[in-house]
Amino acid sequence: MKKILLFAAVTILTVLSVFALSTPRWENRPIKVYIPGNNYTSTLMKNAFLQWQTRTYSAVWFTFLSSDRQNEADITVHFVEKNTNCGNISAIGCAHYRVKPNGFYAHNDIYIASKSVTQLVGDDGTVATKTEVIPAEQVYRVMLHEIGHAIGISEHSSNPNSVMYMYSMNDKNIPQLLTDEDLKFVYNVYR
Repeated sequence: MKKILLFAAVTILTVLSVFALSTPRWENRPIKVYIPGNNYTSTLMKNAFLQWQTRTYSAVWFTFLSSDRQNEADITVHFVEKNTNCGNISAIGCAHYRVKPNGFYAHNDIYIASKSVTQLVGDDGTVATKTEVIPAEQVYRVMLHEIGHAIGISEHSSNPNSVMYMYSMNDKNIPQLLTDEDLKFVYNVYR
């Protein structure tokens, strides 16, 4: 019985170690972040980073760089009017990352749009676009979501209350939060 328990424990630890090593993550902390501007949107973004830091009990933590040190950033935030960097013009946000050969992140870029673009196709096949300003509470949820990707959560959640749920402009009334599921993933990667 002891041999079976020992075998089970070793197997579980091996699986968790392989999972943690195969998931891109930051090698060093604090993670250096550059957020441009000094306005409401940049403050909102900083608060989103700090929420991840607080809710994970500093499993991930951040330091914020001034513009004269932006080239040292691990994560660079870009505020854009419309998201042309995401491969989908209707995307509110996205994160692009580069991984070093050793499996750790090299650099991440987060793009946050202030407007959402929806393509409308008419009965005759004509395409028109509709642009709308994104409310601040939705932008904040997208910020939390993209930070989750930038720190190593690559998958989307199937839980509509999770901030890592695949978000769309139609989900205006879903109270997306950092769930225990999101936090457990971070703990598994950064312990």
